[in-house]
Amino acid sequence: MFERIGISIRARDYGINDHIMIEALRTAHRIRPERFTILGEVDLSYNAAETALKITRIIE
Repeated sequence: MFERIGISIRARDYGINDHIMIEALRTAHRIRPERFTILGEVDLSYNAAETALKITRIIE
């Protein structure tokens, strides 16, 4: 949808480097621990987070 309306999905286009995005995805579940998230209850591994972000083309 973002690409269709002309908004970038790439983190770098907003000045966010790959490492920051990976760490954000790894620890996002801690922001609202009382809520269920598909991200799980424990930190993702660095490799799992990096792979997910590459598959979704948020990072290269």
